[in-house]
Amino acid sequence: RFPVTKADGTRMPGVIVFGGYAGGSDVRNDLYHFSITTKRWRRVEGIKGLPGRRFGHAMAVSNDAHVYVFGGRTAEGMVNGDLSELTMDLESEWAEKEAKAKPSKTSAQPSYEVQSAQLASMGFSDAAANLRVLRATKGNVDAAISRLISGDIPAAPEQNQISSDKGGQRLPANKYEVQKKQLADMGFTDSAKVDKALRLAKGDVNAAIAHLF
Repeated sequence: RFPVTKADGTRMPGVIVFGGYAGGSDVRNDLYHFSITTKRWRRVEGIKGLPGRRFGHAMAVSNDAHVYVFGGRTAEGMVNGDLSELTMDLESEWAEKEAKAKPSKTSAQPSYEVQSAQLASMGFSDAAANLRVLRATKGNVDAAISRLISGDIPAAPEQNQISSDKGGQRLPANKYEVQKKQLADMGFTDSAKVDKALRLAKGDVNAAIAHLF
């Protein structure tokens, strides 16, 4: 998991881990401390006001033994812009701090990094298409998979061109792109014929193969 911060020269020297990405859709907000003295990890329980689940945030420990957590992303890919503080006795409450000059959030749209990784692990390798579908489904992976399989993928702003097959029938340039890739992997590389077969089969790959023979 990440991030990790080292607490040198404090009352409790060691390593602090807060939250982070633990794989799949598992984004956490737990707190662990590794003691240099005992060489053991322990989960710190009972602290009130823990910041929300996040990953990709920044962490630091000050010389006066305060832990700071800033920013990061939620499991849905939303950007946090908060700053929280905890004293290094690890027994007090987290307190949200208002910085005098706070960095702005870096993204106006969710990035859905966790969900994108899930889709990639399932074989949906077009990262740009995955992200467009995730934004359209507001991060719902099951709904995104259904749209990717059916070819219901929002067009990229720069890809609104129209392609046509030999019969004059036209399809959006990104229509059925997942199925097109599947067919291309099987050796069906004639784009016009594949477009026509998929249109006739309404996106069903097996039915499209029958039209191609």
